[in-house]
Amino acid sequence: MMHALEDDLCTKRNKHDNHAPESAPMVTQSMSPFIQYYRSKLASLWKPDIHEVAMSKPLPLTIRAIKPSSSLQAKLSRLGFRKVRETDFSLNLYNQKDGAMRTLDIDITQELLSNTWIMAKEELYQSNAEKKYQLGVFLSDARISGEILQQELNSMLPVSILAAALKKTPNLTKQRNLRVLDLCAAPGSKTCQLLNVLDNLLKGTDNKSYMTDFIVVANELASQRASRTQTRCFFQGNATTSHLIVTAGDGRNYANMQCNYFDFILCDVPCSGDGTIRKSPEKLNEWTLDNAQKNKALQKQLLKVGLDRLKATRMGGDAAGILLYSTCSLNPVENDEVVLEVLDELNGNDFYNYEIVDLGDLFNCENANETQGLFLRVLPAASHGGFFVCAIRKMCLKDDIVTGYLSNEGMSSDELVMTRDEKLTFAISPGTKQCCIDLQKVLHGSSVQLIGCGVPVLYQSNNVTSILQEGCVCLSLLSNGNAIPVLDLQLDEKISGSKYTITIPIAELLESCDNLIPGMACIVEHSNSVLPCRILQIDVNKITIEFTARPQIMKRLVKAI
Repeated sequence: MMHALEDDLCTKRNKHDNHAPESAPMVTQSMSPFIQYYRSKLASLWKPDIHEVAMSKPLPLTIRAIKPSSSLQAKLSRLGFRKVRETDFSLNLYNQKDGAMRTLDIDITQELLSNTWIMAKEELYQSNAEKKYQLGVFLSDARISGEILQQELNSMLPVSILAAALKKTPNLTKQRNLRVLDLCAAPGSKTCQLLNVLDNLLKGTDNKSYMTDFIVVANELASQRASRTQTRCFFQGNATTSHLIVTAGDGRNYANMQCNYFDFILCDVPCSGDGTIRKSPEKLNEWTLDNAQKNKALQKQLLKVGLDRLKATRMGGDAAGILLYSTCSLNPVENDEVVLEVLDELNGNDFYNYEIVDLGDLFNCENANETQGLFLRVLPAASHGGFFVCAIRKMCLKDDIVTGYLSNEGMSSDELVMTRDEKLTFAISPGTKQCCIDLQKVLHGSSVQLIGCGVPVLYQSNNVTSILQEGCVCLSLLSNGNAIPVLDLQLDEKISGSKYTITIPIAELLESCDNLIPGMACIVEHSNSVLPCRILQIDVNKITIEFTARPQIMKRLVKAI
């Protein structure tokens, strides 16, 4: 049903090609108009011996381990990956007013480094054909099975900031659902990263309980790109996909939503993209200052819509969420100027005040200033391209202003619900279902289209129930422990097709499954993953079952592979 996605590699390859990408062309000094502009525009921030040298070299391959394990770590090491280090980043956190530099908040840095791996492209290009082939096979299978997320280092910054902010303000999620909007989501890497972060917070992997429910709304202008974003999220195969809503439409139409509706907003706006020139050197021939100027009006409109929808922090109260404005552009015209001009237009009213958050010390309001604050400018370095991030908080100036949408209250729950649409059955969290209802009410009649809500877990066909692997984790939560545990799943390494038959000793079955009968549909559970199955035969000491899954999913489940 789902198809493999296009790669996020510097050189795109056919989705059926398991080979590693060929060498991408390098950026050369023929970029003189580009170089001359940024040497002048960024002045002392631009270091030719660092940034220009970096741009002359291929961009490294970076990934995040979504499902970290000792076996995955061993595979990555064998293929030539290493853990990302703090020295791999070239981050300029500076004050627009006096140019003073500061270090990034330590919690943000830790989020960036967590389960992040890098491979220098020079090493890839120097490796032999067999190693390139092995890398290509691994990247294809591990991405589809949800083990890894290919993502450029600088692109990880907005969600890393959001994750650090969440951990510093756990009170945000105690009494109600957390709502997050990704206003310009495609190709989906930030949405996938966000779901992974929220999944870890939901599980309490650091022995802290941050939330019971949350909602992620991912919007993208083109419906095809929105659908691909949804599919990419499903590949991760974790329970957070039951908290996902995907829409397609112009982000400016979210102006129809209630004000103060979302706790956090990612606003990664369309831009000239000149920070990614190393991935697409041909863009050098198209580079002009006009490319930045023509996006500015749209960028300001999207930022204003996002800020209106952002939940406000009450004066003297606990800090609420933030909006993260970002681009993959180096140009201050699309970055600093957009932020400062929008804040200058919005501030000065009697209801709200907008301030730039100090990313050197998250949620320390004493360091924030109404219009001049700390921006995070990422300039090209050996391990990444260019990027820009600014975090903005919305302050409520009056006590009688409603700072949250009322339907959000009283809906917190960790119990998933099932809803049926024709032959498909979806698992949806209660808060997500309510948010979907809200969206349908206020966006009805606009060009925004609802692509999907929750995650498909069951598909009924020819009187036989099969389960889509994208929803297996959700189904496991819904099964109330009535899954058949498989302790040692042995399969042929040359897996093909989709149907498999195995025999399980009766002694391994849960007592609650003693009433199993032939032909009955149930669930197989193995290594914290679940698969659909149908009971074929029950003997005195064993049970034979048949189950269905993609080959990539099976490979992830078989310990020997």
